[in-house]
Amino acid sequence: MLAKRPKMTPEQWEGLLRRLNDGGCPVQRDHGYKIRPVGLAIEKVPGMSCNSIFDLECGGTGYVLDLRLRNELDHAINIRGFQIETPWGFPKLSLVPPPRKSSTRYPHYLLEPGRFYDGDYVLNPFFSRRRSSLNPAEEIEGLLLAVDQESIPDEYPDLARIIVTLRVFETKGNTFSAQFRLPADRTERRVRERTSQTTVTAAPQASADVGSRRGRALSEKEPVYR
Repeated sequence: MLAKRPKMTPEQWEGLLRRLNDGGCPVQRDHGYKIRPVGLAIEKVPGMSCNSIFDLECGGTGYVLDLRLRNELDHAINIRGFQIETPWGFPKLSLVPPPRKSSTRYPHYLLEPGRFYDGDYVLNPFFSRRRSSLNPAEEIEGLLLAVDQESIPDEYPDLARIIVTLRVFETKGNTFSAQFRLPADRTERRVRERTSQTTVTAAPQASADVGSRRGRALSEKEPVYR
């Protein structure tokens, strides 16, 4: 004889829903055990990717997210913006502008000297419009390139894996999100630190050299008393 499953209290049901949703199994709260569609799927591109977060030469931070967006609903999704959350907050991001046709690097996007990205694989035009649409089952893939004036906090060393959350906003008020693990490139910070150390070390030596030259000049001008 099979035992009857005890009826759940509202608190127990909410706890079960929370565990299922956190575990990647979306369930509606109508007790019908219906699986709701994801809506907009945001995925990391499998294999070798360009995901990265790094110090800029100007002192800010660069973000590169290699991602795929797919509409899993039966109607179009109209996207109106995005946001990136880092462990230290919400950076004030600016999309990297498209390259000028007169540029010698056209059609590549230039994030800073030495970092070029194929313009055909960059999603910035999609995110820069006031509204961009994805039809049912439509999928796009590419790079999101953005910069922030604030630097990566010093507590994150070179090659640290920094988890960021990308949120994409729909015109109807829905928000879709996914997490990305970005390797940190602190090369520019190391260069600035070495330059600063070299400057500090060289300054006393330069002062000593000036002092010795002045000493020699004064000794040459000293009168000789007999």
